[in-house]
Amino acid sequence: MSDVSFGIGISGIQAGIAHAERASSQIASAEQLQEGGNSTSLVESLVELKSAQNEVKASAKVVEAASKNQGTIIDIMV
Repeated sequence: MSDVSFGIGISGIQAGIAHAERASSQIASAEQLQEGGNSTSLVESLVELKSAQNEVKASAKVVEAASKNQGTIIDIMV
């Protein structure tokens, strides 16, 4: 059970990091285009970056919970 939870948590962290990489790349591109007055794409990319941060944090909590659960199971078995 906790192996599955670890896998889900790790997968979520990896997806969040990929999401953050895409958003930061868009931010870098948007900063160059901002001189033309198009700040909408920059704002959207910043929101995406914050969303990616929340995705990684939530997935880290899943891994933390799985770790605590596994520790509890080990304590019960001993």
